[in-house]
Amino acid sequence: MPSNITITGSANSTPPANTVVATCQLAGGQHVQQFVLTDNKSLLGQSGSPLVVAQDQGNIALNGSVLSVCSLNLSGSVSGCTIIVPGTGGKFIRVIAAIYMTSNVQLIGWLSGSSASALLQSPMPVGTNGGISVNRMPHGYLWQADNGCALVMTTTSACIVAGNLNYVLAPS
Repeated sequence: MPSNITITGSANSTPPANTVVATCQLAGGQHVQQFVLTDNKSLLGQSGSPLVVAQDQGNIALNGSVLSVCSLNLSGSVSGCTIIVPGTGGKFIRVIAAIYMTSNVQLIGWLSGSSASALLQSPMPVGTNGGISVNRMPHGYLWQADNGCALVMTTTSACIVAGNLNYVLAPS
């Protein structure tokens, strides 16, 4: 576990202007890691990247804030909509990794809130005992629910869907 985290603004010409350098010093001062977090760019320097992040010990630094990665067991067995993560006022639910499988042929999609007009991921066909495994950490995310809205899984068959979902609650 880090014993000291310092976030400072760039004062020299090595990092570009408007760059934040976070230094993480582990207990005993033996090891120091530096993460360069740029304004609206990923660690790869891609403009407009959805998450400006550096990952450490299950946490993500997003624009100077440290967010905990939440993990939940995904479970559903009804046809239709199932709220997976309830909405939180003033926060976006950003799914950064998902792995799930189904016991029968069906379409699985994702919604923001309970309205079909807030489609996040078009329903994808999944075969019997088939599944999906996607990870966008640490430089991006799969889906983002609207501000304050729940993350909802939609299925077309009343059969088991099980897996794991990793997400962060990003400030609006």
